[in-house]
Order: sequence, then structure tokens, then C-alpha cells
Amino acid sequence: MLGHYTGTLRFIPTPQQGADNWSAGVTGATQKWSQGIANTQKDQAGRAVAAQAQLKANFNQSVDSGEWAAGVMRGGTPYWKAQSAAKSANYGTAATAGKDNYAKAAAGLYPYEAQLAASIDAMPSGSVAASKARVGAWIDGMVAVKGQFRA
Repeated sequence: MLGHYTGTLRFIPTPQQGADNWSAGVTGATQKWSQGIANTQKDQAGRAVAAQAQLKANFNQSVDSGEWAAGVMRGGTPYWKAQSAAKSANYGTAATAGKDNYAKAAAGLYPYEAQLAASIDAMPSGSVAASKARVGAWIDGMVAVKGQFRA
């Protein structure tokens, strides 16, 4: 009989096969992904900034609808702990990758902090009021330069 199918469709994998295939595909595409980043001529930072209104609207809609909270609570703290532990190697990798940026920012920040500390050292000390004044001077000095020392 024409058009009568009696077999079984087998194009849908098991969840484990799907996960294995996805992971292998992503792992295999790492070089292609890196090359795509290197080759792009688009201003990705500018595009991200241009889309900030939509980003904010989408985030707010997600929070307002309860979708964000539901997603956070779906796995809860145990899921967060497990996923964070699984990515622990990324922590060290990120520190290594960001070391030069840290040094560039610190090259401006540390001398400023040393100057600020010297001026605070010259302030009166020995009382609670003097201690509060010294701490306040540190906070005020750091707030005054917030965001100025970036790589």
C-alpha cells in the first residue's frame, strides 16, 4: 500500500544521547567559535550598549512575571553549588586571563591608595572619633575615584 508506514521512526535520540551529541558538538566547535570572534568586524560592545533598553525590558519582564524566580529556585542552592563546583577550574583560568588587566588597573590605583594612606596616617588618632574620621577619609577618598582605574 502506497504511503502506509509500518516501521518505527528513530530520529529522536534518548535524552542521554542528545546530551552527549550536544556536548561533543560544542566541544568540537570551540576552534570555530574562537575564529568567529577573531574574524568579526561588528562592534559587539556598541551593539550591546545599543540594545540595553531591550535588555532591561526583557529582564524586568522576566522578574515581574516570576519566570526569573522560578528559574533560580528550580534547582535551588544545591544546583548552584554543584554547577559552581563543576566550573571551579574556570575561576583560575579567568584569573590568569585577567592578570594583565589587573596589573594595568593596579598601576594607577595602588599609587593613589598609597598617597591616600599617607594623608590618613597624618590625621589625628587615638580616639573613637579620630578612628571614624580616618575610616571616613578612606571611604571618601576611594569613592572619589570610583571607576577611574580600569584596564
